[in-house]
Amino acid sequence: MLPDKDKVPGGAPELTLVLLLEDLLLHLEWSTKHGYRLAKRLGLDYFLRYLSSQYKLVIFTLVKSIDADPIICKLNPFRLVMWPLFREATRFKNSKYIKVLKSIEGKDIPTKYTCCKAKLRKAF
Repeated sequence: MLPDKDKVPGGAPELTLVLLLEDLLLHLEWSTKHGYRLAKRLGLDYFLRYLSSQYKLVIFTLVKSIDADPIICKLNPFRLVMWPLFREATRFKNSKYIKVLKSIEGKDIPTKYTCCKAKLRKAF
């Protein structure tokens, strides 16, 4: 799914970290007064800068690319996250979208996943 990247000097492959857009990077809330509001997590800019020095960052979301791409562009103005993955990178089975992240980097490259929701953690 992702393009091949050169290995880190010394021969060790660079690690990939997959971050979930909803609930980890952004917080969505709804109220009768304001309707839907989307808020960036506190310290997110520092968090992304720090992690980008350690990992190749991938943002994953179950939202369609046409809706999520403008949000990710605003979160990521310095292109620290180079590979966003959208709903199009999933499979639809039994009326649910299923992440296909097991083979995101191939067999040789270690990949770590972060997830806030217990239901989604089981999918990894």
